Amino acid sequence: MGEFDKYLNPSVDRPSFAQCNHGKTYQLGPRVFYPATSAHDWQLGEPTTRRLRIFAVDPSALVREGKYATIEIPYEKLTPGPVGCLFEVDTTDLDTGKKPVDADPDLDGLKVLLGSGMAPSDSNPAFHAQMVYGVASLVHRTFRRALGRQIPWPFPPRDGVTRLRIRPFAGETQNAWYDPNQGTLNFGYFYAHEKPTDGTLPRGIVYTALSHDIVCHEMTHAMLDALRSNFVLQTSADMSGFHEGFSDLMALFHHFLHKDALRNALARSRGSLRDSKYLSHIGQQFGRASGGVQALRSACNTELRYDPKMPAHQMGELLMAAVFDAFCTVYERKTASIMRLATGGTGRLPEGDLPEALVEVLTTRAHNLASQFLNMLIRAVDYLPPVDVRLGEYLRAIITADSELVPDDTWNYREALIDAFRLR
Repeated sequence: MGEFDKYLNPSVDRPSFAQCNHGKTYQLGPRVFYPATSAHDWQLGEPTTRRLRIFAVDPSALVREGKYATIEIPYEKLTPGPVGCLFEVDTTDLDTGKKPVDADPDLDGLKVLLGSGMAPSDSNPAFHAQMVYGVASLVHRTFRRALGRQIPWPFPPRDGVTRLRIRPFAGETQNAWYDPNQGTLNFGYFYAHEKPTDGTLPRGIVYTALSHDIVCHEMTHAMLDALRSNFVLQTSADMSGFHEGFSDLMALFHHFLHKDALRNALARSRGSLRDSKYLSHIGQQFGRASGGVQALRSACNTELRYDPKMPAHQMGELLMAAVFDAFCTVYERKTASIMRLATGGTGRLPEGDLPEALVEVLTTRAHNLASQFLNMLIRAVDYLPPVDVRLGEYLRAIITADSELVPDDTWNYREALIDAFRLR
């Protein structure tokens, strides 16, 4: 993802919650007076959820790999854009200043509602808007479920309304970023190969707005900024690395929420989480197109060891690898008895495809476990200091938050996390 988060630096002028004036009076920053932001207030007779189709990975994935997913997000009335209570999608191309033709979808249209949204397509600009809205809503719902409360946006309102503006066509740039000053998520696009000069059609364009991982990653930056605004201050490599690693973790564990893609991945990897690129890699299309690598980052990178001078994205990858290692350990514990039954006690799977019943059970276990880890990781943010977080402090926050909620750790989740961090 390159320099996705160029706005996350100490030079950003952010108001503080309170400032002491000679120890006597306090001056409240402008953020205190921003209007509160809340999700749609459900009304009797309305649907509870909206179904939308998205790319579960990115446009380069194969159909048999679970390329498509249908998600269920909280329902709200939308105007074309789409524009709702929390988000407004702006399809204006920042390079040309113009909107693509028919780029603002009406997701409340009867045909679109009946079809669970528009069909995934990298050539339909209206689907780009649907994709970013759907994934952003999914991530926001995950945070609200974990914390059990509304989460206000940390930026000033526009025309009296505070919404996160999402730009799926943020110009020709090999980048995507969250701008905390303007309150925008920006997704650029770039040519996978050299742009032709002879007037012929380009060989391929990579749209970061169509990458499930990139949208999750950038949306998490916005959510983390809403919860802890001073985390934007990169006071150490740990602090900047935490922002990146936490965002990668949210993208990674959201893979496990799409059951069809998860089922296909587990069937291909014969039940192993570590051997599946879909389950352990972040940003596959972007990585291949921009750097010729399998993915931007891997949760199975076993070579990384902590160094306080590590670059931000590498530090983030280290955090992601530690948590994913613990996740795989707990998954293996929870599925050990199932594997023994399926192999007659030997633990060695026979050649050929796994039985469908076994794949279904493994899928359910992995899906439920990922939801639990998402809750643990998000709840821990409330237990962090307001600034200058170190990775060890985040581990303690996870352990503390989970201990208060679940005193009896039967499957030793906390032990697995401590061991994974200690190994690195």
